[in-house]
Amino acid sequence: MPTLLRRLVARPWQIALSVGIVTAGLAGLVSAHGGDSTLVHGCVSVTSNPRGQVTVYSLPGQTGPGNGLQGPSGSCGTLGLPLDWSAVGGSGAPGANGATGPTGATGATGPSGPSGPTRPSSTIIGGTIRGITSPRFPSFSTMFGFDVTGSDAAQLTMPSAGTVKNLQVKFEGPPNPGNAYVVTIMKNGAPTDLQCSVPASTICSDLAHAVMYTTSDSFSIQLAVVSPLDTSNSQPMHWAVTFIPS
Repeated sequence: MPTLLRRLVARPWQIALSVGIVTAGLAGLVSAHGGDSTLVHGCVSVTSNPRGQVTVYSLPGQTGPGNGLQGPSGSCGTLGLPLDWSAVGGSGAPGANGATGPTGATGATGPSGPSGPTRPSSTIIGGTIRGITSPRFPSFSTMFGFDVTGSDAAQLTMPSAGTVKNLQVKFEGPPNPGNAYVVTIMKNGAPTDLQCSVPASTICSDLAHAVMYTTSDSFSIQLAVVSPLDTSNSQPMHWAVTFIPS
């Protein structure tokens, strides 16, 4: 075995040192020793100390005794080779997510929003008409009334504007055979579409029609017996409607 090879085998640190020196020399060829601000620049000794340690010393731009470093473009001289390494390390692997922190305190209550529009409230109005007897035919009554007249003198001016709907009628007994009761809501003395008929039973209703009133309109209710007229067994009639103010 050649003498040099036996020495390298006996001293493996010299092999590592030689590889480092060659590598450092190649790095010095790739980048200028004092040019790239992203690199850290120095010199690596071409000789080893007795313990086999590699020495990195000085920086380009500094002066030193006999090392040849003069100014920003100084070299490592005859004592070493340029050695550059990145000033910024590479990104490490992402760490594990930390534990979830405790829930924060409840924030203050926000301001209240504006109030919505007020919905008109509804009212139930109604009344009763006594049994019809001739010659008071047809008969009329105002709201909450009981006595009847033979003409529409019972008209009452509405105290509030609104809508009348949902007519419900209840007789205390059925009409005479062949007769029919007809109940009609009146406006200003004229019949409206809000009405219902009882040909044989005792109840009727009209949930489909509605009548609007202003404070200048009059209200009354009409009860008639028709086809043919026979009032000998007419029955009291109770009625109710829903009034929704405007």
